[in-house]
Amino acid sequence: MMRDTALLFGDRLHRDVQLMVDLGSAMADERLPAEPGLASPQKRIDRCIQALKDAAGEEVLANAAGIVAMFTAMTMVVDATGQTSKEMPTIQKYASKFLRWKRNLAAFCPCLGG
Repeated sequence: MMRDTALLFGDRLHRDVQLMVDLGSAMADERLPAEPGLASPQKRIDRCIQALKDAAGEEVLANAAGIVAMFTAMTMVVDATGQTSKEMPTIQKYASKFLRWKRNLAAFCPCLGG
């Protein structure tokens, strides 16, 4: 999504964007139980933190962690309120159609990604 949005508006992504995405993903999975045979969620977070810090520096790490924290806080508030939306099934239906269309089109236009 981030890649698509940035490219849509003609911007360039930060060279270490994948490390930022990895950190966000690891932090989002933190609340899940560890899977047998895989590193614990905290070890995965620690590895992502170190990789991003080494590649991009502490300032980028702090910015990425702050963004992840904001999304985590919003998610926790919504979860705690039990918020639901009767429109969600309709939104999901059209989002799925759009993503399927995008994947099919990506075969003809690699700039769209998969």
